[in-house]
Amino acid sequence: MSAPARAGAFARFLREADPEGLLPYEERVERAKRLQALHMKRIAIKSAEARRRRAAPKRQRRARGPVGGEITVDPTVGESTATRMAPQTTQSEE
Repeated sequence: MSAPARAGAFARFLREADPEGLLPYEERVERAKRLQALHMKRIAIKSAEARRRRAAPKRQRRARGPVGGEITVDPTVGESTATRMAPQTTQSEE
């Protein structure tokens, strides 16, 4: 991002922090910095969620479970869980 673009974006956060311009400049700058940090965190979270959603179908296609087991992929978490299937027992075996 160029210097003029950064300055313009920060000016927006300054206006958002104090729309009436009543706060001292130092306080307005501190609040604008916090708003900017919050904005960047929200962008990072949305980006990570989008990458996770795009990657989930690929992980499900590649998933291979252990012998006799299966892998389930939770797309909201992005992690896979391997589970070993217990042998089926019938009442006659007990």
